[in-house]
Amino acid sequence: MDATGDIPSGRAVVRDEIGFQCQTLFQDFLSEFKEDGEIKYLEGAKELNLMERYTLEVSFEDVEKYNQNLATTIIEEYYRLYPFLCKAVANYAVEVSNAKSDKEYYVSFVDVPTRHKVRELTTTKIGTLIRISGQVVRTHPVHPELVSGVFQCLDCQTIVKDVEQQFKVQGRREINIWKGPRVEFDENGTHWKLYPFLCKAVANYAVEVSNAKSDKEYYVSFVDVPTRHKVRELTTTKIGTLIRISGQVVRTHPVHPELVSGVFQCLDCQTIVKDVEQQFK
Repeated sequence: MDATGDIPSGRAVVRDEIGFQCQTLFQDFLSEFKEDGEIKYLEGAKELNLMERYTLEVSFEDVEKYNQNLATTIIEEYYRLYPFLCKAVANYAVEVSNAKSDKEYYVSFVDVPTRHKVRELTTTKIGTLIRISGQVVRTHPVHPELVSGVFQCLDCQTIVKDVEQQFKVQGRREINIWKGPRVEFDENGTHWKLYPFLCKAVANYAVEVSNAKSDKEYYVSFVDVPTRHKVRELTTTKIGTLIRISGQVVRTHPVHPELVSGVFQCLDCQTIVKDVEQQFK
């Protein structure tokens, strides 16, 4: 998490030297690794300029051929290095294709050498890069993931932006952004990076042509999507993209209403906050 701009003066900021070194090495790998005399990941990086592409798929075997030390470090410190690897992808995409610098980019590894069964997973594997095999016995609908949020201190009104989230936020809670006393923060729902832009476009068009209500919720649904994938063909490269899947329905469940927005009231000052976007039931 990078919140150094709002940290009070006098507090030391430790630079992750290993992370920045791996970021530089991984960016060099993307720009230098060749296959059949051509830079292998150049075309994939150029495709990130498209609006629907966010993820670059990288073969881990290529990383091992390029730099064995880099590959070992990524396996052992994957959770720690993942933001730096994504930043390297972003820098390379901007460099070769004039992609948007404010867009989120991700890296996905395939051909990871070691494979583990689900029952073989232990706490020693936490934070490492692994490949698992097992049988899928239950699935659930896809929900958007909360990537980063904005928090405001209820005492000094300081706003801290781009706080990385590894969970879904609901209600009020306490977070410790820097080493020091715990500070109570409140969520500012207007800054979540989950705004449904397409639904907003539909709403604007409906209001414009039919005098529809502007305070009504509008949604968009796509049909006749050209590409179709089987469930077993789905990979991490499809995350965030529009796809059409086919398969056999083996289990159904009743349809439950989804909570889109809610109203919250502060237990201390009784302030009411309306229209807080919800990403959970």
